[in-house]
Amino acid sequence: MTGGLAAVFLFVWLLPTPPALRGIANYLPMHMTMESFAIIVAMLVFGVTWNAYSSERAGNVIMLACAMLAVGLLDFAHMLSFKGMPDFVTPSGTEKAISFWLAARFIAALALLVAAVRPWTPLCRGFWKYALLLGALAVTALVFWVVLFHPAVLPRTFVEGDGLTPFKVAAEYLIVGLLVVAVVLFYRQARRGVAYDAAGLFTAAAISILSELSFTLYKNTTDIFNLLGHVYKVVAYLFIYRAMFVTTVREPFQRLAAAEARYRAIFTGARDGIVLIDAETGLIAACNPEFERQCGRPLAELRTLHIWELRPAELRAAARRKFEEIRDAGEGGGSGLDFERPDGSRVSTEFLSRRVRNGERDYIQSINRDIGERKRMEQALHDSEERFRVLATSAPDGIILIDGAGTVVFWNTAAERLFGYTAEEALGRELHLLIVPPQHRNAAAAGMQQFLGSGAGPMIGASAELETLRKDGTTFIAEHSISAMRLNGAWHAMGVVRDTTQRRELQRSLERQLDELRRFQDVALGRELRMKALVEENERLEARLSELARQPKH
Repeated sequence: MTGGLAAVFLFVWLLPTPPALRGIANYLPMHMTMESFAIIVAMLVFGVTWNAYSSERAGNVIMLACAMLAVGLLDFAHMLSFKGMPDFVTPSGTEKAISFWLAARFIAALALLVAAVRPWTPLCRGFWKYALLLGALAVTALVFWVVLFHPAVLPRTFVEGDGLTPFKVAAEYLIVGLLVVAVVLFYRQARRGVAYDAAGLFTAAAISILSELSFTLYKNTTDIFNLLGHVYKVVAYLFIYRAMFVTTVREPFQRLAAAEARYRAIFTGARDGIVLIDAETGLIAACNPEFERQCGRPLAELRTLHIWELRPAELRAAARRKFEEIRDAGEGGGSGLDFERPDGSRVSTEFLSRRVRNGERDYIQSINRDIGERKRMEQALHDSEERFRVLATSAPDGIILIDGAGTVVFWNTAAERLFGYTAEEALGRELHLLIVPPQHRNAAAAGMQQFLGSGAGPMIGASAELETLRKDGTTFIAEHSISAMRLNGAWHAMGVVRDTTQRRELQRSLERQLDELRRFQDVALGRELRMKALVEENERLEARLSELARQPKH
């Protein structure tokens, strides 16, 4: 739109003014209509922003609102001072009207510039809202006092027959300069995607520049630029109103709509069942899809039921009492009240409820979590732990479970038999103080810490035969096997201890028997060698006798 208005400005500037449009800006009804419209818009900016302003909104909006109040009052004085109007305190005239005009334009441009420069943050104190209002009224009163009662102190702005004075043109260009800076800043902020309507304020400032440029060009002979400047001023005011309306009125509703959309998305997509129950009647008013799934019923059917009617018959009385307790207390929760589906299946849930108010009615909002899967996992874990306990209790070897601090948390029957400590005596004590001889305890504690690690996980399991201490102070050699297991999110060490005394005695007995066998084998082998030597000697003798017998006798 700004580009189109700029094109119109260039068209009017470059082409000669049509005769029909000459002098139209001096037509009082036309001037009064445009000024009245501008005044109404300026007052709307102030009224809407002032009444919709709250402490969490940026102070820039209330500053612009107070500035537009001053601008509207000065525009009203400008309209009454226009040439041809009845006397407004003092006789009306062109320069009187221009003085009010310049003051209004300067305040508007300065307000836009400050709004562009100041961060869009709330006012530091609540009284600043009223201080800005009083400041705007004080500046307005000062302008009225000077223009009406001391016009001689003001420079000339218009000379009949010659047109605008250099001061008037320079003042307009000063205003244009302020607006150019504001335009650049608003443009950058609009590109960054700020929360307020920077694009609207950018457009308002840009159109105000066109308006001010128009008022540097008009003369008596052709005052179409006077008309064009008034039109652009009204359009700029409309964009300021739109920006303030969006920021102070529509933007909160947009935030509310966005919040409702987010709530609806959360409500619809929540993994927990959410239900809204009429606090007076107990009838279901609304619910999300997950609650429909938990109950196995559509919302249309649920709206005809009381919340306790979703429970199994034997639990309905307790469910109704629980509902009344929550309604009276304002909040509550629990578990154990299952939902019964039409097909007879049940869903276990835990719930948290609180009393809320929506409009003129009170409701109970309840969040229900399906804990069926968790209960199945807990039961499976319990069954697994029970199987481990049964196996560990009946195992012939000592089985010990210790936590990350080296403290015993499980001690089976075989361990009681091996070490002489009952489970009650062993549980909660540090293992190295129970079964490790005193001279090895420090090394054993350090080894256990190294095995379990420091958060990075345990080392690989190990096995070794170690000297082991009994409750009565005696020691024996036992085979220790250690491995890691994760329980309740923490690493534990499980040790299996086997008394190797009998095995070592059996081994020693076997070794003795092997030694006897080796000695027997050695004796038998010696006898065999001696026998073989005798046989060989006998064979030699027999061969000698045979040889002697064959020799001739002499």
